[in-house]
Amino acid sequence: KTTHYSVLVNGMCQSDSSSINMTLKDILMGNVVLQYITDISNISQNKNGDATKILSNQTAYLLKSLVGIFGYDFTENEDGTPTVTGSGLNVDDNSANALKYAYDMITVKFLGTKDAISTKDDYFFTPVGNFSNFDKMNFASDKLYESANNYNRISKEKDDQAAMVSLSNMMRAFLTYYQNYIDKEVNDYVVGRAVNESYFVTDNRNFGYVVEPSEKVETDVPTIMADFYDQLYNNILEHGWREDSSVQDPQYLENALKNGVYTMSSLNRDDGYYYQTRYNETGYIVEVPDSDAIARAEAEFSAMKAEITFKENKIDVQTKKLDTEIAALTTEYDSVKNMISQTIQKTFQMFQQ
Repeated sequence: KTTHYSVLVNGMCQSDSSSINMTLKDILMGNVVLQYITDISNISQNKNGDATKILSNQTAYLLKSLVGIFGYDFTENEDGTPTVTGSGLNVDDNSANALKYAYDMITVKFLGTKDAISTKDDYFFTPVGNFSNFDKMNFASDKLYESANNYNRISKEKDDQAAMVSLSNMMRAFLTYYQNYIDKEVNDYVVGRAVNESYFVTDNRNFGYVVEPSEKVETDVPTIMADFYDQLYNNILEHGWREDSSVQDPQYLENALKNGVYTMSSLNRDDGYYYQTRYNETGYIVEVPDSDAIARAEAEFSAMKAEITFKENKIDVQTKKLDTEIAALTTEYDSVKNMISQTIQKTFQMFQQ
């Protein structure tokens, strides 16, 4: 048999692994569906398959990677309790238990029991004349795709040759289960059998995971660090992120901060939230004089000043010498002029006699 996995990103079928490049934000904010077809060459023939089981196993593998991003650690303490990693959403015992609860719920509802598989006849794959117009070789059917998007579980065609699951719905449900455990009380968030019966926590754009400030917030460094990474995580989900290797250059980073290319987010200890500010308003970055650089600059300045002073003194000596020569020439000129004047006067007096 020719088996085939495909990923559908916002309705576009991506069968080449090299062309699939997405982040957790893409999964949560977009529409990402994983598809498995047992036999592409005979998909239109009614042959029994095991697409659901295979897709479930593969999705379970992906789920472990995705929840790992949230800080879930599959190792447990000696007493069987989940491990607190201090990263992502896993910052204390309660959040570690919430991650385990959310993972277990997704495993059961999306991947586990027979009852969790969507087998409603209205959403079976129709073999004849129902290929998608996206890509006939890589896309099972419109109805199967519709079912995967509309239901919070794996959907399969009737002979189990093709199956699909929405990774986007799965991760939205995961975060919703997590928050429901954290609240430990009735709230508006719910994961229903169908998407239109659900209200995911990600549907609330104003929602953010924040560690509540406590009396220890001033001195409890792990709590401060956990809160920082929670805020960083929320910002990445909302705005995305990009890598800039140039920030390793201190001069580049300094200029970028001063020119406003990058800004800082600092903790307001009054309300426990982070606010965007200029680098010199946080109190964490200050401009301090570089003693070595100042000493070098002063030495260079002194040397240049001494050189200029020497040139000025040399010019002063030359100027004084020229002034002396000019004075001597002026005196000589005045003497000659006076002699000529007296000679002319004596000559006029002689002719007058």
